[in-house]
Amino acid sequence: MADLSAPVLATDARRMRIAARALARAGLVHAYGHCSLRIDSERFIVSPPKALGLVGPNDSPVTVPTNGSLPADALPEVIAHQHIYRQRRDVCGIARFQSPSLTALSTLGLTPRARHGFGAYFAPCPPLHLDPRLVRDAASAAALAEELGSRLARGGHTLVSGGARISMMGAVTRAARAGGARTVGVMPQALIDIEIGDLDSDELIIVDTMRERKRIMDERADAFVALPGGIGTLEELFEVWNAATIGLNDKPIFVLDPDGFYRPLWTYLESLVDPGFVRPGALAHLRRVSTVDEVLAALEG
Repeated sequence: MADLSAPVLATDARRMRIAARALARAGLVHAYGHCSLRIDSERFIVSPPKALGLVGPNDSPVTVPTNGSLPADALPEVIAHQHIYRQRRDVCGIARFQSPSLTALSTLGLTPRARHGFGAYFAPCPPLHLDPRLVRDAASAAALAEELGSRLARGGHTLVSGGARISMMGAVTRAARAGGARTVGVMPQALIDIEIGDLDSDELIIVDTMRERKRIMDERADAFVALPGGIGTLEELFEVWNAATIGLNDKPIFVLDPDGFYRPLWTYLESLVDPGFVRPGALAHLRRVSTVDEVLAALEG
């Protein structure tokens, strides 16, 4: 565990303050920018939760563990820094910025053309987020999963999941069960062996392979809901979507996207229609909704 009480060198704190003020002077940030500096493999420092242009010589940085919970005085967005430092040991510093001009364009509903960087890969003009409330921290993600689980229980539905007790899958399952819903989990033995299985499931089906797991989940489910997630979520979403486009699945598929998490992916998928890689009607098989209520209304209406 990182020792957050270990002293931070005065030179490192000074470098962070200089970087913060330099970003502000260059007009690259407004109130929501921040920057960080890796101290060692277990911790980094991030600028204090204030506008970077107001960071003064006496302001102390916030020390954050590379692994573990964010300190109370760290902004929720700092979780992105955690993930980058954890995955990329070659990264020594990070700056997050949004210039005032970009903010003004967003207010007007205009999107600048991406010339380089990640956004340049998502079609000619990737849209800006319209809602600043992002599912960008663990607490918000868990709250969304819990809301879905509770609403499924209230509607008398059974939850079929991958059978894990961790992350958003675990959160939605616990909330559904707490509300009185029956929970069915399907999990390969290999994942049971590393002790992430939800052993409290009303029915826990243990299988040998991931393919068998998905087959059983497909058969037992009447509808599919994808929450914000990673490669596992995307792989399962694309599989049921592909089956729907070729007539092998007529069950509704929902993509629960309260904050534009999936918007870059949607823009990319839409860009595949004109070149002919995705049929024009294929996207209609996916119902992208922003609230849990929309999912339940469609299921129960």
